[in-house]
Amino acid sequence: MPTDKIKSIKQVAKRKPLNAKKVSEKAPSRRDITLKHIRAHDVNRAHRVIKMVPTLIAFYKKLEPMQIAALKYYKGPGSFFQSMLLANYSNTKKGEKRELPFPFRKFMDTLFYRDILGKQKMEAIYELELPSATNFEKYIDQSYGKRVELLNHLDSVYDRPDCPKLTGDEVVFRGMSDVGPAITKLKPGDTYTFKNFISTTLDRKVSENFSGGDCVFVLTGLKDIPFLYMPGGKHQGDEPYTKFLTDISLVWDLSELTLPRNLEFEVTSVERRNINSGWRMQDTAQIGKLLKTLKNTGIESEEEIIENELFPKGLFIFAKLKTWLPREPLSFDKIKKEAKFVLDKGALATWKGKDDEDD
Repeated sequence: MPTDKIKSIKQVAKRKPLNAKKVSEKAPSRRDITLKHIRAHDVNRAHRVIKMVPTLIAFYKKLEPMQIAALKYYKGPGSFFQSMLLANYSNTKKGEKRELPFPFRKFMDTLFYRDILGKQKMEAIYELELPSATNFEKYIDQSYGKRVELLNHLDSVYDRPDCPKLTGDEVVFRGMSDVGPAITKLKPGDTYTFKNFISTTLDRKVSENFSGGDCVFVLTGLKDIPFLYMPGGKHQGDEPYTKFLTDISLVWDLSELTLPRNLEFEVTSVERRNINSGWRMQDTAQIGKLLKTLKNTGIESEEEIIENELFPKGLFIFAKLKTWLPREPLSFDKIKKEAKFVLDKGALATWKGKDDEDD
């Protein structure tokens, strides 16, 4: 990404008044960003993706079947699962065991064993039977255990010496919603470790949508860090994974680069600014309140006041890689010992042919 574009990202929140006589070309305000800027950004993003694809196709063709299964799983429901399992963003109090829900909803298990592992493996490994009090422990061992096994296979992909690596010139974005104080209280000089695999994107717009209006990490300094490109789309069990790399749409793809777990970053700056998230508009904004606020203000500030009311400011956290911390293989026995498994009655009801639990 060009240096002047990076600077504009960092300074884009500061807006010029409508009657500004001169606008700096190095730091255009959001109001001054034209269709030309947007087109240049998307052309640059598409160019990076196109250059990556041939290398990635050659690399993915060398992977073992279970490594490919791990990629498919992460792109599907696995991303959320591994965040819950490894990062644990919940409000678990210190000293308490974290809670892990079970069973998975039936359609999620069906998808996992049919589309991720393939129909034959599904029949050989696991039978989709109704979880009950007599087999809960068996179900947990099989369903959680098999998913943890796939995460270890994903780890092994990043450990390959031929895994593609970033140059260090990239700027990638990660949008996060419903973040806790461990993130909202970050300040310059603090460090933050992503204990889970993390999805990032070359497209800032995508990260803002995934943030839900809450938080966007802007990550740099990723020299020699291995990465995987996750093409959008549904991956059927036995279809060639590399097919999706040439079939993806440059318009609708997420430009997703997935990075390994245990990356530690140092925060360089924290800003609050409007996040252009299509997922969150402030539903408490009232016309009466806005009329009172605007009564004694000039026309130059009206648009900004309305925008701030409709779209509350979110966090932009700029961080540079500090180190890639050592990893150990994930142990399901250890996870099981440190967690409390909680019955999800709504999910159990789906195994009985119901959408929701009966009252």
